Amino acid sequence: MEGLEISEIKFSEVLKASYSERIDSDFFKKEFLVSVGKANERPLSLLCEIKSGTTPVDRDENLKEGVILLKTNNIRNNIMRFTSPDDFFFISSNINKKMKATELLSDDILINIVGATTDVVGRCSLMPSDFPQTNITQAMSFLRIKAEFTEIVKARYLFIFLISRIGHSQIKRIARPTGQFNMNLQEVGSINIFLTSIKFQEKISSIVDKSETSTKKALFSYMQAEAILLSELGLKNITPNTDKVNIKSFQNSFGATGRLDAEYYQKKYEVYESRIKEHKKGFTTIKHEYDLIATVSKRHKPYYNYIEIGDVNVSDGSAKFNRVETSDLPANAKHEVKRGDLLISTVRPNRGAVTIINFDADDLIVSGAFTVLREKEDSIFSNETLKVLLRTKIYSDWLLKFNIGTQYPVIKDEDILNLPIPKIEQSIQKDAASLVQESFSLKAESERLLDVAKKAVEMAIEHNEETAIKFLTMETK
Repeated sequence: MEGLEISEIKFSEVLKASYSERIDSDFFKKEFLVSVGKANERPLSLLCEIKSGTTPVDRDENLKEGVILLKTNNIRNNIMRFTSPDDFFFISSNINKKMKATELLSDDILINIVGATTDVVGRCSLMPSDFPQTNITQAMSFLRIKAEFTEIVKARYLFIFLISRIGHSQIKRIARPTGQFNMNLQEVGSINIFLTSIKFQEKISSIVDKSETSTKKALFSYMQAEAILLSELGLKNITPNTDKVNIKSFQNSFGATGRLDAEYYQKKYEVYESRIKEHKKGFTTIKHEYDLIATVSKRHKPYYNYIEIGDVNVSDGSAKFNRVETSDLPANAKHEVKRGDLLISTVRPNRGAVTIINFDADDLIVSGAFTVLREKEDSIFSNETLKVLLRTKIYSDWLLKFNIGTQYPVIKDEDILNLPIPKIEQSIQKDAASLVQESFSLKAESERLLDVAKKAVEMAIEHNEETAIKFLTMETK
């Protein structure tokens, strides 16, 4: 039966394999059976306190301060990093008091227990010591190492183990497909951790710390780029107009725009536009500097590297892709893109899901929920400059003006193309672009270090620690 997806398991072993006595075939796939029976296994339920949160029904969706309430989209197999309030949801301190039992601490490990796919469920993050006050919803749980076990397992090692191939394989096994994939707390507790020596765990912890340092430097470089542009434009400390009334004639409202909704005519949008158009160097529009890439892919290849909205990290503007069989691509997987293209989310544009394709990959295809821009040969704008501008609070807020629809509001490609952008001296753009590229490089190094740590953990478990340490030494010189 070699080569077939068939596993022969004794009924007595089937009942023992899961606390809930699962008998479905997915639970006994071959890929899940090869990791069973390793030495030095300990279940998470023994080592950790495990709790999930709640989603309060009385919270204010528009709150931009208070206590952070993490969502599954914030959990990205990385070290949690605070970038902007716009990247998070918030709850009041009073609501947080009611949820005190799940308020997070430094070195807590978060794990998604609900997700549309097995790439979402089981995603993990590590809480750093400098993160603001934070709580969680019922779609995730935290793992907090019990005091009596802190000398045999380190938080950073546990985090890396869970995002490694061996750890994630266990998660894929126990995640139940019931509409969405999900795990309950008992199932999370059944995940076995393969313990290595403390010396090896400390080496892994050191790599994770280096990764965190690179991430912080990447964020600082990006913030410098944004500060340079906002300072040049005189927009660094702009305060949105909060007037609740704006009187327009029919000719200057519906007659000119076809819009009657009050949101479209908020005075703050007029302030944003006038500040850009009054810039000392003048202004242009996105459509004068960029071409819209709207060709729909014929999807004639067996696989594509697919990017959807959720693959853009709104915290830093980076993106990743997933290799997907063409038959499994969603209907909205439309546009073929290449290195250098700029992607702008037309869904909830205020979240800042704007990214540059800064990697080489064949057969890239993206969701139709992106506006895809390609820099014209005679453009006076760099991709990095436009990316930073569109992710600023001013532009991300301004884009909300063009929302259409009620249940699933979106903006149109033409509204992005018609957006005014200020003309900026090439020397300033060059400085900003250099900082953005430096940020890219530092972020890539941070991710590389996490990958090195994962591979080393896998080597230590599947081979031995000596082999893993030699690998670490070679990769981190």
